Amino acid sequence: MTTTTFTLPRPYVPPAVAAARAERSDLIFIALHLPLAILLRAVPGLTWVHCLGVLAWGLRWSASPATVHRTVRAAVYLAGAEVMWRMAGGTPFYEYGKYAVALLMAALIHRFPGWRRPNGLALIYLLLLLPSIQLTVDQLGGLLAARSDISFNLSGPLALAASVLFFSGVDHDQLHLRRLLISLLAPLAGISAIAGRATLTADHIAFGGESNFVTSGGFGPNQVSAALGLGAVIGVLVASQTRDRRWRWCFLGLAGLQLVQAVITFSRGGVLNALVCIAVLAVHYLPRPRVRMMLLPALLVFGLVGVKLVLPALDRWTHGALSERYSNLNSSVRKSIAEEEIQMFRDHPALGVGPGMAKYHRTLSTRIQIAAHTEYTRLLAEHGVLGAVALATLVLMVGWSYLRAPTTMTKAWVAVLAGWAMVEMSHAAMRIAVISVLIGLATIRWRAADRGAG
Repeated sequence: MTTTTFTLPRPYVPPAVAAARAERSDLIFIALHLPLAILLRAVPGLTWVHCLGVLAWGLRWSASPATVHRTVRAAVYLAGAEVMWRMAGGTPFYEYGKYAVALLMAALIHRFPGWRRPNGLALIYLLLLLPSIQLTVDQLGGLLAARSDISFNLSGPLALAASVLFFSGVDHDQLHLRRLLISLLAPLAGISAIAGRATLTADHIAFGGESNFVTSGGFGPNQVSAALGLGAVIGVLVASQTRDRRWRWCFLGLAGLQLVQAVITFSRGGVLNALVCIAVLAVHYLPRPRVRMMLLPALLVFGLVGVKLVLPALDRWTHGALSERYSNLNSSVRKSIAEEEIQMFRDHPALGVGPGMAKYHRTLSTRIQIAAHTEYTRLLAEHGVLGAVALATLVLMVGWSYLRAPTTMTKAWVAVLAGWAMVEMSHAAMRIAVISVLIGLATIRWRAADRGAG
């Protein structure tokens, strides 16, 4: 006797309804990171459990073709969570985020189905930076003594090369990229929670001419401002791909909040990154009537509210310190460091002074030991001509990806993702792992589905 089983067909769900449900789920996922970030800050040791758990699950998912796509999201999430973890209690070691990203990317290259023909310039970029390592080893008296300086300066390029090698070898579409950006945005929202709670519960906040640690959640304002500014940019990008008007306003509201939080850190770099990228996005979207009608009015409303209401209110709250801080564009320290690094390149043109050695050479002339702030001049000073070629290789990778992007929309995404990373590198070197991942995301190979829409 045979038994016949019947499977009831799934009820038909209109695409618009399915999209709205997915967008609501994205917002719930992001919202859950607000209490999570506060909890990570409050419970000692929980940060380690979280950051090691993300890496462990990412590696576990990479073992099966059925779940390997989750590893991609884990890698992107990990890059976005790095600053949140540093704020909440720290990671096993300072460069953990970059090495974890590189490890997950290596696993993806080995396991991801369909990975093929990546951008080989990424490997050339990394190899060009290796010969100068010997200079650092010789000057510091051995590999063990030089390990910290080498790691601090080359872990970023390692993660960047690994990210480009993976993403440039796999086909993606805008929907998939949007999902990855949600994975990035969630921990960035957690940073907002930590910084916001610190600001709201502070007994007194003294605003002056320097970056503010209180409004930055007690952590480095430069990194917090950068992360918050990136959250604003990602929020606008995601909003541009959100169909449901309610959820679109939610993403734009989160973007506005994070931009305001970046402003009150008094660290101008993150605000600069965000404004440049939003301007680049607007320029690309102007020729698109549908997107222009959908997104630009909202940005205009937020801009007017910000300029006419929010900024004056913040300036009154800070007793005029806000306008004074942002009207003073003097960056004499960074400029001085960059000029010294260019001089080092002139003095040591072949291989430079070695990775991490610029700050020691700077100490000899100024008696101030400061790490590089501009990645471009650091490459010249510490790697010489090979660093210049590596820099040209990086520009070629990004430029080729932009030219190869098939539509105005995809070009906008490449320009914004790469643009944020490149601007951040101009004033904060490669301090955070998300720079490497964004360069990787900017070099993705677009699926045919994105070639039909202009």
